[in-house]
Amino acid sequence: MTDPHFEGMVEVGRYPSVVEASIISNRLDSEGISTFLADAEMIGVNVHMQQALGGVKIFTPKQEAEFAKQLIADWQEDVNQIERTPEDPSQRILRVASASLFLWPLSVYSLPLSLKHLENWAQLSPEDRRKTTKAITLSSCAFAFSILVVFLVLK
Repeated sequence: MTDPHFEGMVEVGRYPSVVEASIISNRLDSEGISTFLADAEMIGVNVHMQQALGGVKIFTPKQEAEFAKQLIADWQEDVNQIERTPEDPSQRILRVASASLFLWPLSVYSLPLSLKHLENWAQLSPEDRRKTTKAITLSSCAFAFSILVVFLVLK
């Protein structure tokens, strides 16, 4: 680039959205690395310009570029690790069953989900069995309450 503002600056990343670039820029700033976002205003005003401009670019001083790139790579690895971590099915049905106590129509979904989890009972750990039993109990109570409400409304 021939712009004197970019002299001594190195591009360390490109991001499709202003929000994503701003998050990375703020994290780098919090690590003491000064940053500059190029094309953020243009893309912020007209999102369709993102593809033509190649996204929002983050620039840092040359002497900080390698450290910035390493931090970004580490953060991306953390994000990838979180995305690869599967959710515990027993924890999920317990969470849905607990929500069905407050949102009782949800029990129509949570009770069959909890009962379906019984198919794998033999393979479940003692902790998962406890969660499943608790989920079935909560879902059953919420389902009974929803039937009672429907009965009272129709009466």
